[in-house]
Amino acid sequence: MSPEVLLVEPDHAIVDRLINPIQAAGFEVVHADQFVDAVALLRARTFVAVITAHRLGTHNGLHVLLRARREQADIITIVTCPADDTVLCREAEMFGATAIIAPWDNPVPLVQALGSPGAQTA
Repeated sequence: MSPEVLLVEPDHAIVDRLINPIQAAGFEVVHADQFVDAVALLRARTFVAVITAHRLGTHNGLHVLLRARREQADIITIVTCPADDTVLCREAEMFGATAIIAPWDNPVPLVQALGSPGAQTA
């Protein structure tokens, strides 16, 4: 069974653009539309990584990453945003996360940030 990545993204067009590159890198993708669903999944399952949109309605994607770290200290945490945001990048770094700008346009940095499944499960 491939390692699982939680993708928290309310925009289904973005989800459709990210699933194939993530799966091609050897991961299974579990999708959540919103913060509450993501938190429930983080409590119920173990993921090698969580990728979340910066904007999640009333929540910030960084809140998801904090919850993910609470559930699993060694999880890879990534926040995405549509444009360069130096404040978000700085905050993500403070939380031990990676901020990636528009991975739906160029998924290479996202896939690189995930690493390889062999490295995650070894």
